[in-house]
Amino acid sequence: MRGRSKSGSRTLRELAVLAAASSLDPVDHWKSVVRARLASRSTEPGSRRLGVRVTPGFALLAATIGLPRGLPGAIATLVVVSSVFLLHEVSRALVACVLGRASRVVITARGCDTHLEGAELTGKGAFAFLTAGSHANLAFALLLGLVRRGVAPGLASSVLSVLVFSHAAWGAIQLVPLIPFRAGRALGAQLRPSRRFAHAAASVAILVAVLAVVAARHQAAFALGLLLLVTTSAVLLREAYRESCDERLDVTDTIAKARVFLSEGDVEKALESCERGLDVATSLRARARLQETLAWAAIGLENPFLAHAALLGLPPERIDEHLLAAYLACCNRIDEAISVLEEARASGQRRPETTKLLIDLLFRRGESAGSAAIAAADAALLSPGEREAVEIAFRGSAGCSHTNSRNVVASR
Repeated sequence: MRGRSKSGSRTLRELAVLAAASSLDPVDHWKSVVRARLASRSTEPGSRRLGVRVTPGFALLAATIGLPRGLPGAIATLVVVSSVFLLHEVSRALVACVLGRASRVVITARGCDTHLEGAELTGKGAFAFLTAGSHANLAFALLLGLVRRGVAPGLASSVLSVLVFSHAAWGAIQLVPLIPFRAGRALGAQLRPSRRFAHAAASVAILVAVLAVVAARHQAAFALGLLLLVTTSAVLLREAYRESCDERLDVTDTIAKARVFLSEGDVEKALESCERGLDVATSLRARARLQETLAWAAIGLENPFLAHAALLGLPPERIDEHLLAAYLACCNRIDEAISVLEEARASGQRRPETTKLLIDLLFRRGESAGSAAIAAADAALLSPGEREAVEIAFRGSAGCSHTNSRNVVASR
């Protein structure tokens, strides 16, 4: 194993302490996260393309909002809010399915969202995914409004009125260009960090002003809902501020340089760039990108301890099958790495980098026939030069028995 050319970095010392403090092997957890993602992205017939998860915390919070009107009010609020959120998010998930993308609806006490697997949507698909929930809520509100006209005044009419107002309000408010609403977050994502911070600050100020007006009118239920929105906006404002600070410190350029060094195979310089970035970066997004690049650089140096520490600093959802398998191979856990890659193939997920890594690992395990079968099946994913190198390896040429780890990293 090759060591670092420089030592004593504060960032690496912190990472080493973090790795040493972990008494439990987190690999099993990382595997479960990767398997869940593979299952949601599976292209095999009958595989699940849409998942829904509702947490108990959401149910408790929704019921609490309605408690001022007693137990019936708590139950009614839970039913109404659930119908609004589920219709909104499931509609977006169905649009994702139509676009051929796996998705997962998550409704928690912190809010609701539909997570897409894979790259972000663009163009008309992105617009449809953004607005589908609002259109569904507004259309449902219109339909209920027509039904209510034929219902005599009473309990049924009152329930329909609440449903009409709730669906219409939620569908419309998500189109307002302020955070934390969906259109506002989409707008903020298109802005530079400094302007995103200004946009977030203006959004919080407006929501606080509305909250003050509602509280002055003693509308407890609305005030609590607005307070939750203000809290969420404040969290987004803090992250926007951190991103604006990173912009002033050129953290984005540091990340870009590190990735260029990594792609060129200069993992030492990539590692140094990541360390400099981690010393100053404060935003979650920038730190995650730096930790991921650091992990790949450590794998390129065949340093499993540094790679492990870098992965510990990553949110588990940022660890995909390629990164996990490369890390396991770096730790000489070849069988586990192959198992992860084969599970990905079984779910229909094939990429050039994972195919090359699997071919390499099968060679290292002495399974030339299996490696040849993978190379033949995925020939379209390999470049002419890569196919030629594999053929030379099959003929037993010296020095080409397996792909060097640096090349695997460079393919990232």
